[in-house]
Amino acid sequence: MKNLLFIPCYNCAPQISRVLKSLNNSHAFFDVIILVDNLSRDKTQEVALDSIQNHPLRTKLSIVQNPENVGLGGTHKLVFHYALENNFDHVVILHGDDQGRIDDFTEVFKKAQTEVIEEFIMGARFHSQSRLNNYSKFRIFGNLVFNKLASIMTSKKIDDLGGSGLNLFPVKLIRSHQFNAYSNDLTFHVYLLLNAIRLNQKVRFAPISWGEDDQISNVRLFKQSKKLIKILLRYFWSSKTAILEEGMVFAHKPAGWKLLNR
Repeated sequence: MKNLLFIPCYNCAPQISRVLKSLNNSHAFFDVIILVDNLSRDKTQEVALDSIQNHPLRTKLSIVQNPENVGLGGTHKLVFHYALENNFDHVVILHGDDQGRIDDFTEVFKKAQTEVIEEFIMGARFHSQSRLNNYSKFRIFGNLVFNKLASIMTSKKIDDLGGSGLNLFPVKLIRSHQFNAYSNDLTFHVYLLLNAIRLNQKVRFAPISWGEDDQISNVRLFKQSKKLIKILLRYFWSSKTAILEEGMVFAHKPAGWKLLNR
């Protein structure tokens, strides 16, 4: 199996060294690790480069920078294209803000070493067996409401509609998605999840550990909630067609990444 780890970063200077250190137990599973900086305004790049100088994962990790800020969703699109073009079997997503713990997927990685996973595995903050630390009760309540609403509209149990920062995507399942027309923002995961359900692809929500310490959320709650409702209503009222971002113009790859550490 050929496996890719993708670490998206935006203003993660306080956390990124911890994230890279957390790979001590799992980095051997990955053939390639790509840290993608989305034009951070802090010292994310410098801290990441310093962190890997004497680290065993240095030989397989590349730190790259987007040519423009394309959002979290836009960064996923670039990585998905890279995975498709380079014949990877799995893409694992680990956000660079150190809220998720990659060791929660240890058993998943063991299976993926010998066989292609046949389902999307989504780390779910609100799974009954997940562990939350210092997470806002208000945000927990809001997420639970949207998870329930999504479960009703899709007739599937949704444990995390908004998406956590730890997921595994089989590349052969990604091929079926019109992901270039999904949102470039934080709702990219929502489009991916809903369209996976629409395509009758298997989705499994896995329990994870999730915490907030020194992270700063990029979510604007009112704006995000309004958009989630709109996406869910479109899914509910269109029974067969894919759910795509209205007015999406990012239908191709922008210019290539700037490689920072080679």
